[in-house]
Amino acid sequence: MAMLFVLMCMVADDSVQFVQSTWAWSSEACGSSITVQQSRWFEAGDHVLIHRPTCDHEGDRLSHNVGEWSWNVIDTIIGQRIYLTHSLQEPLSRARHLQIIRAVTPDDKRLRRRIVSRPWNGLHGGVVALWSDDTVHIESPISATSTGFYQPTFDWNSSDTTARFDEQPTAVLPGDGMGPCSVPLVSIDSLSSWGRGGLSGRAHNSGGAGGASAGRGGNGGSTSSAFSPINSMQGASARPLDDGTRLVFGSSGGGGHGNDLDGGRGGRGGGIIVIRARHIQFHTGSIVSADGTNGHDASHDGSGGGGAGGMVLLDAESVSGDGLITARGGHGGTSRSTLFLCGPGGGGAGGSVMSTSALPASVRCIVSGGAAGASSAISSDSTADRGATSGGDGTSIHPIARWKPPTAGIPRVRLRQADTMVAFGSTTLLWTEGATATQWLDNVRTLGRDSVSTPPIERGRWFRARMTRADGCVILDSVYVRPSPQARTLVASIGDAHARPGDTVDVYLSVRATFAPQRTIEGIVYVSTHSYVLLPITSSGYVSGTRTHIKFPFRLGATAASTYRRDQLRAALGDSASVQFRIDSVIVNDSSITVQKRPGRFTLDDLCATDGRVRLFSPQIDVAFRGRTITTSANELFISDVLGRILAHHSANDSKGLVVTLDPTLRGLIFIAVVDGEYMRTVPWWISAD
Repeated sequence: MAMLFVLMCMVADDSVQFVQSTWAWSSEACGSSITVQQSRWFEAGDHVLIHRPTCDHEGDRLSHNVGEWSWNVIDTIIGQRIYLTHSLQEPLSRARHLQIIRAVTPDDKRLRRRIVSRPWNGLHGGVVALWSDDTVHIESPISATSTGFYQPTFDWNSSDTTARFDEQPTAVLPGDGMGPCSVPLVSIDSLSSWGRGGLSGRAHNSGGAGGASAGRGGNGGSTSSAFSPINSMQGASARPLDDGTRLVFGSSGGGGHGNDLDGGRGGRGGGIIVIRARHIQFHTGSIVSADGTNGHDASHDGSGGGGAGGMVLLDAESVSGDGLITARGGHGGTSRSTLFLCGPGGGGAGGSVMSTSALPASVRCIVSGGAAGASSAISSDSTADRGATSGGDGTSIHPIARWKPPTAGIPRVRLRQADTMVAFGSTTLLWTEGATATQWLDNVRTLGRDSVSTPPIERGRWFRARMTRADGCVILDSVYVRPSPQARTLVASIGDAHARPGDTVDVYLSVRATFAPQRTIEGIVYVSTHSYVLLPITSSGYVSGTRTHIKFPFRLGATAASTYRRDQLRAALGDSASVQFRIDSVIVNDSSITVQKRPGRFTLDDLCATDGRVRLFSPQIDVAFRGRTITTSANELFISDVLGRILAHHSANDSKGLVVTLDPTLRGLIFIAVVDGEYMRTVPWWISAD
């Protein structure tokens, strides 16, 4: 059993937890709610990170809002609308494209499972968000590697007959990598060229440029050596200094030019990791990574540029321990040809690591750019970079300012109800709290300024109210009211009993209806127990195999919703001190009635042992039970469970002998052994919940 437990722990510790996110849009005017694509990933009370991953429209540059983000807490979820605890502030509240990420909230402060973000899919993903109000111990990897921007399309066969350079450096063309502003109709000027992905090779067999990030993307390799050399594709410039107010994925590398259907795709950029806690403790071997990936290699065509590193933000009062944080750029792809040298890919830029507190030397940060690829030809046995360059290194910045929650939450307005489940045909009270005005959208009866009464509830119904807050914002809330089920249930239960071997045992059956019967209910309850402890002595009982069976006919009428039945058995000295009265089945003449079965238990009294032999009775030693107190004339007493383990207890001596008080948390079958000189007596006792 211990080995199995260890194995289960190992499997659990090595498991992966994916961070859930979804596309969000349409923040209403007051910023108190947003519409989401998948609300089922979220629950009320969740900490969430709301993020604007890309530009929304033409002219949306760095000076505008790409990368804006904020923490929030979910208050209520109604359909696809999520109501927030804090209003979204501008510019997030005006964004047409957001994503909402459910934060990982460790219950035991220790992150033993690997936490991974799902890749950015053009709408959402790419972010690991972690929230804790206490210390977080990082013991397993946290990864957003290769989950950032990607190369959306690839031009397999651009011009095969010309080596002329395509001079459209600002246009978004097939084969270009994706960046935060690489969307159709968005022009990227020289001041914000960091917002695009690595450009594709735009001359015959030239390599793609590396993606840009906190560093500059590396240049792609120049055209094939079969043509006159043409300058390589320049990598995009580095973004301005990071300060934690913007969270941006690493851009992907551009694709290599291909005319032989083998051009390399650009590497994917790194994602984003945000950890907020009071204190962050790294454990030896822990890794937090948001790396870009390498550009794809090519044969006889240009290679892809490396993806840029992403971003890691540690928001904590202090950071300690021994760990590694990386936001590295991917290497450019290599090109191998038979006769000519083709363009290799440029290296992806390094990303950024930011922390609100100083990082100790034992927590290492690597934000290096990826190396440029190389080009080789079998005919000449030569290797060259063809002008491809490595990506620029990223930045490691600490300390920066901590994220501060809004000073005031949204003025709360709520729809309340007296009951969400009422008796069939009954009404219930509804009222609002905190609203300056309320408009009821369903058929209700007004009782006061804020309260109404529902019509009789004969089926489940939604009741909605449009409530106006003190700041003028309008909130729609709703509540579901349904009638309680009219359950038709019989409860059949057997009472507990105990006796000495040889005694007659009275067995009592109770049958009770939870409803008022409209007509006579008849049936039979079949009960069984172990035949080596209890034997039948009446005609209603019989033995089959190792079981003693009894049948109890019963009848309930309109004037009597419950009944008791009695039968008798004989107690025997079997091989168990306690056995169950089991209800095997209940047959009722009304198939619409459900039955609840509650078994009982029988316990043998006065079991003792003398000279190693079990006896029926030992008159030399008396044992009395009162609640959880045991009194005996013996001078020693031991208590054990069914596994033979000795249980602790409190004992004292008084005028009646030894007095023992049982632990109030003790439950189930125990064995009480009393010793007086050469005699010993063992008594089983079943302790049920008080």
